[in-house]
Amino acid sequence: MKSIAAPIPRLTNESHNRNFEAGTALENLRAQMIDVEALARAAEAAADALPAPKTARQRIAFGRIRALVTKTSEQASASFRFADAQVSALVG
Repeated sequence: MKSIAAPIPRLTNESHNRNFEAGTALENLRAQMIDVEALARAAEAAADALPAPKTARQRIAFGRIRALVTKTSEQASASFRFADAQVSALVG
């Protein structure tokens, strides 16, 4: 039996999305990072508002929550600053 091979796709230099603009995409990413940073800061504020832990188990859970939201907030802020710098470099 003969096996029939699938046709080989042709490569082109054409862009699949002719409307794509890097500046707009980067600005949209930056706008999304603003939302992520705001959520991270809200989580950090919510963790600050938690009642003081009373037991060792609660202290461990509180410490984990606090570490997680603090790290998330710091990373979100750093990512936002990076995205903002990229937009500025592209536009400026």
